[in-house]
Amino acid sequence: MKNETGLRAVAYSRVSTGRQADKELSIPSQNRAAHEHAEKNGWTFVESFSEKGETGRNANRPEFQRMIQQVKEKDRPFDIIIIWDSSRFTRNLEDALTFKGLLKKHGVKLVSITENFDESPIGKLLEHIIDVFNEFYSDLLGESTFRGMKEAATNGKNVGGATPIGYQMDDDRQLVEDSDFAPVIRRIFKLYVEGKGAKGIASTFNREGILTNSGRKWQTQRILNILRNRKYAGMHVWNKGEPDEVCIPDNHPAIIDVDTFNRVQEMLKTNSPSVSHPREVTSQYILSGLIYCKKCGGKMVGSSAKSGAYSYYECSAKLKGGKAVCDAKPVKKELLEREFFRILKLTLFSEENIRLLAKQTNEQLSANKNDMGESIKSCQRTISKLNRERDSLHRKISEGKYRDEDLAPRLRELNEQIQSQEAKLPALQVAQADHKEQTITLPEVVGYVGKLRTLLDSASNSEKKALLRSFVEKVAVNRPEVEISYKLPSPKRNRENSPAESSPYDMKWLPEQDSNLRQSG
Repeated sequence: MKNETGLRAVAYSRVSTGRQADKELSIPSQNRAAHEHAEKNGWTFVESFSEKGETGRNANRPEFQRMIQQVKEKDRPFDIIIIWDSSRFTRNLEDALTFKGLLKKHGVKLVSITENFDESPIGKLLEHIIDVFNEFYSDLLGESTFRGMKEAATNGKNVGGATPIGYQMDDDRQLVEDSDFAPVIRRIFKLYVEGKGAKGIASTFNREGILTNSGRKWQTQRILNILRNRKYAGMHVWNKGEPDEVCIPDNHPAIIDVDTFNRVQEMLKTNSPSVSHPREVTSQYILSGLIYCKKCGGKMVGSSAKSGAYSYYECSAKLKGGKAVCDAKPVKKELLEREFFRILKLTLFSEENIRLLAKQTNEQLSANKNDMGESIKSCQRTISKLNRERDSLHRKISEGKYRDEDLAPRLRELNEQIQSQEAKLPALQVAQADHKEQTITLPEVVGYVGKLRTLLDSASNSEKKALLRSFVEKVAVNRPEVEISYKLPSPKRNRENSPAESSPYDMKWLPEQDSNLRQSG
């Protein structure tokens, strides 16, 4: 697919079963981003395969299976599948290897909007690492845990999470009022009803020396979270905003009466500015999501002054709670990013790290090949086991021990499982052939690193962001000091991030005073 103009593209979008769906991009936003990505590349957008409430831990998803079935068709209706990120496609490593191999066999390209993987060994290595992390993340969110939590929540039991300020947990794990902080909650609602905004309430408490139950200063978002929390009206809520949300009224003593709570919700709707939908990673702040305030530990976010003429990274805690929370100075965006990339090239792309990357890449390619062989053997063993069970059931029917209708459900289930495994096997074999005898030499790594250097200079912001997230863990700033923490892949560590390697720098180029710095409260 060298000339991709005019190719047909579809979107595959998915959100989780509730545990993390509130942190994920919505299905309409994923589809919108995919449509825009197709238009930008000159592809014809055909349709969307969308699934809400479907786990990525396995491939038993109706829309996913419908899409894969079309991939196998002789006259398939599309050439490209667009996903927001690789975790939307699957969170299971074996499925990732299997179905990506299947797509390749049938000439279908998988494109991630937020991740840029090329066909080089390094690109494949980074893609494989992300697939491993996705499965590890999924394992932490076990399905059985989710079902047990839902059952407990339906019975009004607390199923984890921090006890909200203003309450305590008694011996029966039920919420009861905390005499120290329940009055603070009542005052927050009272002040808001009287017309004081969330930021004003936070400033008032900080000025009066009133701290949170964790001993910290108040922030605007903390006040807003309290005002929206239905627990203060006596409601027990779990899995908020999802189709299987659990909400039990009068579950515990209410600190705020229902009428006052509902009135505050209406006021919040009226006072809240409209929220624009997420875009395709086009933020001009390349370090957003990676950069933190070294002084207080809070995230640093992009801000601007003089109608956008000047751009900065500034401590979010300071923006929310004022100088009483953190007095770290803003840093000019242009200067910080320029020096950051200069240091990155000098350190990460040093000769020592290039040799390390070559060694680790070859180790990973070898591990991939071995893993693929084991996956094929496991698939073959599973098919044999299922066939033996099916044959055994047929014998029992023929011997008159069971009637057909008694074993029909299990036989149907076995047939489906056998078909599923048999469909996987050719794709695994194709994937194994792709990994056979793959190695990379030091000169090749030097060449790829050169391309990475060029990419850091000329790529779009979204490409730079995706690249940085593959090997930068964190950037901590307290001008003029900056500390960069790296994460490098290590195939010897299964399902674990290698410990981040930190490098501190004294960036003298950051001015102590800047006449263009915005004034913030």
